[in-house]
Amino acid sequence: MTYATRKDLETRFGADEIAKLADDETVLAAAIADAAAEIDSRLAVAYALPLDGAFPALVPIAADLARRRLYDEAAPEHVTTAASEARERLGEIADGTAALVDSRGDPAPRANAGTTTPGRQTFATGRLAGF
Repeated sequence: MTYATRKDLETRFGADEIAKLADDETVLAAAIADAAAEIDSRLAVAYALPLDGAFPALVPIAADLARRRLYDEAAPEHVTTAASEARERLGEIADGTAALVDSRGDPAPRANAGTTTPGRQTFATGRLAGF
């Protein structure tokens, strides 16, 4: 799933900057796809993918990640910082400290991965006695 479009990047960072960074449409498409793959890899541990609907909180995250990829190695500090902050927000969404809601305000469906209690060993030696 794509979380940001060329228009989203142009709105946030200016059409001139995006045109300079991605004079070839395939370069921009690759950066957007890479950003989406990074988002999906973080969210897959907590949410049922693919997400169905529009999730506004993911648009700026995807835009910042795609923009950072477009700069390759020569990214200005503010671009690198924005991408790092986007990864932090993504981590908060993945670990549940920030909610992921769609454009109607409905929460994204959580993954069906069972339940665990943080810090509690599920398969501790004492609990496996007799197995």
